[in-house]
Amino acid sequence: MHRTASFIAASVFAAALALGAPPVAVRAAGGGRVAFKPPVRLTDTRSGPLVSDIALPTNAIVRVIVGTNSSVPTSGTAALHNCGSPVGASPPSLQFTNFDTAEVKVTTGANTCLGSSVPMYVVVDQIATIATSATDGLLQYDAVTPQILADATINGAVTLGRGSIPADAAGVVLKIDIPSPTQAGAITGYDCAGAKGFGRDVVYDFTHTVGLAYIAFTNPTDAPCVFASTAVQATVSLLGYFSNNGPVPDALPPTISYQYGSVPAPGLRPITPVRVLDTRIGQGRPGTAPVPADGVVTLAFGDKVGSSSAAVVINLTVVSPAGPGFATVYPCDSARPKASNLNYIADQIVPNLVVAALSADRTVCIYTLQSAHFVVDLSGTFETNGGAHARPIAPERLLDTRSGVGVPSAAPLNANTPLALTVTGHATVPDHGAQAVTLNVTVTNPVGDSFLTVWPCDQTQPLVSNLNFVKGQTVPNLVTVAVSANGTVCFASPVQTDVLADISMWFANSETIGFKPLAPVRLLDSRSAIGTETTTPVPAGGQQPIIPQHGGVPFDAVAVAVNLTVTEPTSDGFATAWPCPIIVAPPPVVSNLNFVKGQTVANAATVQLYQHDDFCIAANSTSHFVVDVNGYYTDTRSNVPVPTVN
Repeated sequence: MHRTASFIAASVFAAALALGAPPVAVRAAGGGRVAFKPPVRLTDTRSGPLVSDIALPTNAIVRVIVGTNSSVPTSGTAALHNCGSPVGASPPSLQFTNFDTAEVKVTTGANTCLGSSVPMYVVVDQIATIATSATDGLLQYDAVTPQILADATINGAVTLGRGSIPADAAGVVLKIDIPSPTQAGAITGYDCAGAKGFGRDVVYDFTHTVGLAYIAFTNPTDAPCVFASTAVQATVSLLGYFSNNGPVPDALPPTISYQYGSVPAPGLRPITPVRVLDTRIGQGRPGTAPVPADGVVTLAFGDKVGSSSAAVVINLTVVSPAGPGFATVYPCDSARPKASNLNYIADQIVPNLVVAALSADRTVCIYTLQSAHFVVDLSGTFETNGGAHARPIAPERLLDTRSGVGVPSAAPLNANTPLALTVTGHATVPDHGAQAVTLNVTVTNPVGDSFLTVWPCDQTQPLVSNLNFVKGQTVPNLVTVAVSANGTVCFASPVQTDVLADISMWFANSETIGFKPLAPVRLLDSRSAIGTETTTPVPAGGQQPIIPQHGGVPFDAVAVAVNLTVTEPTSDGFATAWPCPIIVAPPPVVSNLNFVKGQTVANAATVQLYQHDDFCIAANSTSHFVVDVNGYYTDTRSNVPVPTVN
């Protein structure tokens, strides 16, 4: 069933008792106001006329489902209010469309109605009654300091701990937070000693969702369970418990209310690079055998990613492939796309930066056409609940050791001697506050086979590599790296070499542009007329425009994360991607990838779009181009209901 983006952000906030749970038994004399019972359906207007306002049962805990049967695309909001009072004075509790339903758990008083901005149908299931005052034998709610019972991927049934609740607790209240769901589904909380009912506590889709679960125990020693219909990363927190004799006899369980808030796209959390996979030594994967041809390795990140992580920034290196081929990185719960992140030939070492969306279990998959070893270094994550935001810019050269750009004089980088490049105060990067930069780093004229490492200068040089090279080779790679406290990034290599660095983006907490990951999509393949009208190569100096909207990038995007591939060049040369105006103008004096005659070579790029529209790629040699997009940057904030537990 289709779900619109507006509904995705807001549907989802239901809490229900598992169907079939018996009434909670009285354990000791004491006061309370809540009596749970098996859910009873009180109202179902789906087969009748739509309504705009409806009275709810008095003094009850109910699960409410709303929707509309309109054949015309319709969306609306519903809000609780005192019957007879205007609906508009109350904050919305639900947002829905005719393509789907929305749910919420409601605690009603003596005069509670549900009103809607558009005609709706309503389903009401009562799961508990509430006495008007404390009464012996009923339950009360006792809050505790919130405790996380689970922060992991939930797929099917999971048994939770009891936290700090007392031995005679009659049930619990859980908060279920799903920051970045990657598919549609629902989570239900229930007593592990009983059967899971059909009630849903959190209905999720593709946007941050929150819900509450009230779980009544059959026996005092029972534990809470949760069941997810599809794999999803979730944080489950214990908010409190039900008892017969707590300190506040008339206390009621919490509810969730919503106020519309403006939420930015995920921001970057840069880290000092750390190695997370090396198949040669069994790191990140059992055994030391290469990944087999037409094989996949699943890469997990452990505690280096969390429930709010939407994507990872990794440097992927292929080592000793058995033959010519390619590798593709993608979220493991999606089909492998017809795209590639790097290309290789037999026995080659090739790196490339990849910004990859995470699957529900916070993994990515690496596919290889040929048997090969892989090395992966993690340099950051994009987080839905914070992080630094981006400022994309037209590319500009910050470092060229051949000509003295960015350094006191023209001289190669000496072996094992770090070079500190000041990035703040240049190319629009502010003097203070920058958290990270994205650079296209190129090594040229190395005196031997080796590698280059880039890192923030106020950290110890990490045991990772950003690019690998052989003697005399010219090799580029995109690098997103944290900036030191004094505004520098460092470069080092075990051998002498020249180094170039072109900046295309910087990140700071003061900025507003965030990143939205996509499963890779092919935008251009000049060999097969994808994204262009012919199958002829692009001539030397010719500018090939690329329209990212063909890959699902919205018109509010300001930059894209792409993988650029040049193949079949007729001579040695380089290629450049940049925001190109309608009037043809020469590209900037930077490069995104370098190649030799006949070579197929790929490199990641972050490219600013010209007026939210397109970008161009050009080479100084007649060549074919292949371009895959894996995400975009936008300053558009989502106006969504932000949940508050009351």
